[in-house]
Amino acid sequence: MNSFTSAKSKVRELNLTLLRNRIPPPWKYFGLPSTSMEDVELLKDSLSCVHAVERGIEGREWKVQHNLAVTAILKGYRGFKLFRGDIDEIILESHDQGKQMLDWPYDLVNLDYTGGIIYKNSPLNRVKSIQKVVEEQGNRETSFVLLITVNDKHYDEGEISKVIKELGKECGALVSPETLGEIDRREDRRFAIFIYTTYVVITTGRRWFRVEPLKPIFYFGTGEYKMLNMSFYLEALQNRDAPAQGTKILCKAMAYEPIEVEKL
Repeated sequence: MNSFTSAKSKVRELNLTLLRNRIPPPWKYFGLPSTSMEDVELLKDSLSCVHAVERGIEGREWKVQHNLAVTAILKGYRGFKLFRGDIDEIILESHDQGKQMLDWPYDLVNLDYTGGIIYKNSPLNRVKSIQKVVEEQGNRETSFVLLITVNDKHYDEGEISKVIKELGKECGALVSPETLGEIDRREDRRFAIFIYTTYVVITTGRRWFRVEPLKPIFYFGTGEYKMLNMSFYLEALQNRDAPAQGTKILCKAMAYEPIEVEKL
C-alpha cells in the first residue's frame, strides 16, 4: 500500500466515525466514489442504496463508467444507480447526461473532487453545487453528512481572501482582524480553503440546519499534492433561530487544529 492509499484509508475511517456518530443507518449515498469503490465498500453493510457519479476519461467515458457499474454489481451494492457526467452539472441541473433524475434527499453526500474548490474551467460551479446540495436537503428537512475533498490548487482570483476579510463583519468581536489576516497569509492554503468552504456551507444552510464543521483533515495525494478533506454534519432544525448560532460556529472553526494524517 503506497502512502497516498494508506492516507486515504485513514481519511475514510475518520469519515465513517463521523457518520456513525451522527446518523443511524441505513444510509442513502450519493457522490463520487473511487474507481474501485473502496469508500463504498467500507460502508457496504450500512447502505440502503448507492447513487454514484462517474464522468469518465475523455474519449473513454463509456468504458470507465461501465467498469464502475460492473464493480458495483459484482460487489452486490444495494440500490445501485450510475449517473453519467460531471457531478457539478448533474447537481445543478438535477439530472445526468441521460436525463436520469437525482433522488433527493440523501444521508451522505460525498464530493471527492479532483482539483481545488474553485476550479479553473468553471470557477464557481463547485461552490454553486455545494449550495444546491444544501438547499435540496434543506427543502426536504433532512439531516445529512457532507464530505468535500479538494487539493490546494485554486484559481480564485482573490475570492478566498476577499471572503476571509469580510468575515470580520460576520464574526465581529468574536474573531480579531489579526487572526483573519494570519489565516489568509499562511503559505499552506488548505486552512483558508476550509474556512471559505465552511462559510459557504453555513451561510447557505443556516435557514434549515445547525451546521457542525469537523476538524479539517490534511494529507498528501499523488504527486505530493496537498489534500484537504472537510466534513460537515447538517442537522435539520426544529425552529429557525440558527443565524447567530451559525456565526458562532463559523468563528469557533477558525481555532481548529487540523488533523494531519501523516502524524497519526
